[in-house]
Amino acid sequence: MKITDQPEPSAVMLSAALLLVSHSDRGWIPLLAEHVDDGTGHCASCHGPIHPCNLAQIAEYARHLSEQHGKTP
Repeated sequence: MKITDQPEPSAVMLSAALLLVSHSDRGWIPLLAEHVDDGTGHCASCHGPIHPCNLAQIAEYARHLSEQHGKTP
């Protein structure tokens, strides 16, 4: 999933991504590693929601924000 593949983030998702980035430069990395498609179109970590789940989307927005500010590992 890439940020360009997703619609504009909601205010809540964008706020969550900003909080994630402000508290940890790389906090989005484990979220993206855990919240992946399980092969059936669902989130492997959430066990139910369609992938990308909300946490995967927030992590992707956080990664995008980190990249914009040069905080990528």
